[in-house]
Amino acid sequence: MDLPRTPSFRLDGRKALVTGAGRGIGLAAASALADAGAE
Repeated sequence: MDLPRTPSFRLDGRKALVTGAGRGIGLAAASALADAGAE
């Protein structure tokens, strides 16, 4: 799933918790947060 991303949206050094990240929307959200720099 390709979601639009804002280039200025960075989460470097911050932590994110996503429940249900094994598949579907949760996986896409976790992937997007990791791409933005979240741990």
